[in-house]
Amino acid sequence: MEKLAGGERARHPALATALLELGPAIAVVKLGAEGALAWGHGEAPVHRAAVPVAQPLDPVGAGDAFCAGFIAARLEGGDLAWAVEIGAICGAAV
Repeated sequence: MEKLAGGERARHPALATALLELGPAIAVVKLGAEGALAWGHGEAPVHRAAVPVAQPLDPVGAGDAFCAGFIAARLEGGDLAWAVEIGAICGAAV
């Protein structure tokens, strides 16, 4: 989304809204060390700062771990904020 927004993070909400209008129920933007943003139909937008990692070794797989945690939390009935929280924790654990 950063490339689509021309490098302007302020445009993420507008891009997420446009994406949601195409059909998905949720739009999530992972921002690496800056955390994640999520939007969903009927749910308040969420920003979660990244979970601090004392000494990062290798970020490979962190995004996959975020997605796994996020999806698992949603499947368990968690709201958007809880799912982003769990995703961030899982991503940091890699």
